[in-house]
Amino acid sequence: MNDSLPHQPHPAQSNAPTLLPQAQPPPQVVDATPTTSPELDRPEVSRQLRIYSHSSFFYWWPVWVVGYFLAFLTYWLVEPQPIDPIGHTRVWIHPSSNLGLAYFSVLFLVILITNFSVRGLASGLVIMGIALATVILAFVGWWDEIFSWFGGLTIHLTMGAYFWFSTLMFLTWAVTVFGLDRIRYWEVTPGQLTQKSLFGAGSKSYN
Repeated sequence: MNDSLPHQPHPAQSNAPTLLPQAQPPPQVVDATPTTSPELDRPEVSRQLRIYSHSSFFYWWPVWVVGYFLAFLTYWLVEPQPIDPIGHTRVWIHPSSNLGLAYFSVLFLVILITNFSVRGLASGLVIMGIALATVILAFVGWWDEIFSWFGGLTIHLTMGAYFWFSTLMFLTWAVTVFGLDRIRYWEVTPGQLTQKSLFGAGSKSYN
């Protein structure tokens, strides 16, 4: 009796195909960050722009600025002089006409600029030329001689004239610029232009 085990073929002699481990594809890196946009995340915010139109009085600020400066200069350089026989009333007035002439020149130029359309480089050069000539003649002291040709009609202002006129100009300028000019304005929003009024007089919208 042959009790030997069945013959097992050698692995090298087997005709069955050999299964080799296949190369696995590299793991894909997945970005877990959600695709969001700042425009979508934030809540809708109404974007608007207000445009205020100032009147020509906005450009009158040099009048009260120069007036306050000349009032301080007169107070600093001049001793008060009596104008009545008793001497109770005293005023500060500079003996030179340069200060009064400078103030009148600033006032004249502001009136000229705010009432006439200044266009082109030539108009600006004319205005700057007038201001420069006024300063140069005042610096060399020729204005008194020029006024002597017209009978000595010099320009003198007291410190009170500078101060009170500048104060009135400043109050009017502040009320106009920060109050009256802001009653009506333009509001610009995406896709629309609206003219509004603070007193509700009606608004006009343009797409």
